[in-house]
Amino acid sequence: MALRRTATVILILLAGFYAGGQLGKIAPVVLLLREQHGYSLTYLGWLTSLIGLFVAVAALPVAFAIRHYGVRLSLNAGAVLLFFGALFLWPTTDQFLALFARGIEAVGYVLVVIAAPAVLNEIAPERLKAPALAVWGGFVPIGYALANYQADAVLPGFGLSGFYLSMALGYGLFGLLSAAMLATLPRVSSSAPAAEPARRFGGLPARAYWLSGAFGFYVIASLPMFTFLPTYVGSLDDRLALSAAAIALFVPVGNIGTGFLVAGRLRNHTASLTMFALVALAAGTAAVFLVASPSVQLAGAIVFSLSSGVVGSAVFATLPAIVRDGQSASIAMGAIAQTGGIGTVIGPPIAGFVIEAYGWPGLSVYVVIVCFLGVACAWKAVEQRGSRPVESNT
Repeated sequence: MALRRTATVILILLAGFYAGGQLGKIAPVVLLLREQHGYSLTYLGWLTSLIGLFVAVAALPVAFAIRHYGVRLSLNAGAVLLFFGALFLWPTTDQFLALFARGIEAVGYVLVVIAAPAVLNEIAPERLKAPALAVWGGFVPIGYALANYQADAVLPGFGLSGFYLSMALGYGLFGLLSAAMLATLPRVSSSAPAAEPARRFGGLPARAYWLSGAFGFYVIASLPMFTFLPTYVGSLDDRLALSAAAIALFVPVGNIGTGFLVAGRLRNHTASLTMFALVALAAGTAAVFLVASPSVQLAGAIVFSLSSGVVGSAVFATLPAIVRDGQSASIAMGAIAQTGGIGTVIGPPIAGFVIEAYGWPGLSVYVVIVCFLGVACAWKAVEQRGSRPVESNT
């Protein structure tokens, strides 16, 4: 049974990486879409951001619906919608139909990204809960990298339609396999005690909402950095040894590395790790924009990317310390997704205003301030309860 659970966890994670790839599959083909379909940059902006906008608006209400209908049913429904939305986008050239297909993907995406970690929290062996959720925390950057590399592999031989089809079939394959494996696993008894007593809105302890706040501030701080880092690197007289795209690849390294860091640790360890990684993220940002040394700037950018991966994964890995049952986990995930979605919408415009008004050093100060607001939220999450070891399932 433990082997079957572990195999199911792996398949859900692989499906999750392809779900993140659906979010990031527009970026590698922007030029092709403009040349072949005549799409404007404004339209492509909407096509790219529609999924994130839906998460920002609907994540928490969807989480309550998931709690009502069940996490497994919601995960399967989301998988079907995400697959057919991706499949419908494959041959489409009409702008309205492409937006419609993207809307179907958006509904499926928000169901998957809330229900999947709740299912992982339910089915993973105890020793693998936090590591599995830590790796899940990197599904977006890993998905973006997957989309980029798959585009490089598929576009030369099969073109734009072949790339879209390969992304849809990749998700469909792992989504189907994970659903089939999940159906063979017994449901966890709803009588299992919660990891912490429920005391707040949605049946969650205050710690869940403090962590959600930390995650939101992390997104507000990190997304503008990744958005504008290529522009900044390109403006430097002394170019850095690595491109902005190569620097961003350190994010999934931080995600996966966190999976090893949290295994078998105290449950408060993950919330504390969030706090310390946010401090490192702020320090890396300051090094990039405030020190006129290419080697220091490169080191700061790498620290920033690694820390960004650690923060995202550590927040997800804290989920087992908050709730045990999948239904409550869906609310916790909805809160995290909601703050992250809001950060995705408001972060880049605010950062753009700061850069225009105060320059790149002003962006550094802004990101540092936001990071320390995140640290304050993570600190409050740590304060909510004392540490206790993760129980072994052996």
